[in-house]
Amino acid sequence: MTLLKGAWVGGVRFGVGGGGGVVHLSACCLYLIAHRYEDQSATWLALDASAARESIPRLYVRAIYWSTTTLTTTGYGDIHAVNWKEMLFSTCFMLFNMGLSAYLLGNMTTLIVERTGRTRRFRETIQAASGFAQRNHLPPRLQDQMLAHLCLKYRADSEWLQQQEIIDLLPKAIQSSISNFLFYGLVDQVYLFNGVSNDTLFQLVRDIIVSEMRAEYFPPKEDVILQNEAPTDFYILVSGAVVILISSFSPCIIALYFENSTLYSDIVFLN
Repeated sequence: MTLLKGAWVGGVRFGVGGGGGVVHLSACCLYLIAHRYEDQSATWLALDASAARESIPRLYVRAIYWSTTTLTTTGYGDIHAVNWKEMLFSTCFMLFNMGLSAYLLGNMTTLIVERTGRTRRFRETIQAASGFAQRNHLPPRLQDQMLAHLCLKYRADSEWLQQQEIIDLLPKAIQSSISNFLFYGLVDQVYLFNGVSNDTLFQLVRDIIVSEMRAEYFPPKEDVILQNEAPTDFYILVSGAVVILISSFSPCIIALYFENSTLYSDIVFLN
């Protein structure tokens, strides 16, 4: 999402800055051609008798007006080329305008298609999941979990919340430094590692967690670990709340709340 937004900002900046510069430069050239032409009665300035008595800023506005109408392919016709030099410049300017318009439209179309393509694939995935759930008569709770997981995955991919893909592209030394910065403070507060020396914990984060720890995001009411399931992972709760249900009749609820990724109470290790 960040790259896409940056591309949009870059495109808008190029369009505004580049378009404004082209309009200004062409306006100056149009005025310069008319001002230095040997026969002043055969220039675009002579189309209006009052133009000879106007100041330079007003003549600049006239030139900007003509340049803008030409660049935007409006062409009202009230100002047009008169002599051969103005015609030659106008022809070259319109050819340049065709190339510039094609370039801008092509880039904007690419950005729009890329964004709408991702949205279309997400919509098709949601429709396929809904159809699968209806065909197999899945219970509503399970359907909600499926759709919530797909929505969270799409949001994570769009907002670049999945940081592991970026970390995997970096060298081992940089990965270790990043993992130490991101995870050392979290692991240090887990009660399982109470009494462990800083050197040992640092080595654990550097050598093991750098290759094994992953950031995962779960939507509300999703089952993370099922009862009597053989555990294969440890989870460190960083942000949000967790509810542990021992049985459907006598729930034991443990809720841990964190605000703005800052620890509000002790981090709990779930096994």
